[in-house]
Amino acid sequence: MVITYGRRCYARDALYYFFGRREARREAARLGAMVERLQGIVVVVEDGCVVTVYHNPRILKDLRQSRSRYRERSAA
Repeated sequence: MVITYGRRCYARDALYYFFGRREARREAARLGAMVERLQGIVVVVEDGCVVTVYHNPRILKDLRQSRSRYRERSAA
């Protein structure tokens, strides 16, 4: 469900699918009560295989921070 209806972002050499508040509002009519349980779920995919699934409602913030840290290190 997260891979189908969630948002995706490429970071840390993997593809991240996540289902946040924006997706919950958009899909509420279609998914009903399931929406609350899906919020914050993250699916990490590498080379077409699911690596892990976990819950992190702050995933966007965490991914943005990791990208900026990586840029600072590589610029030095």
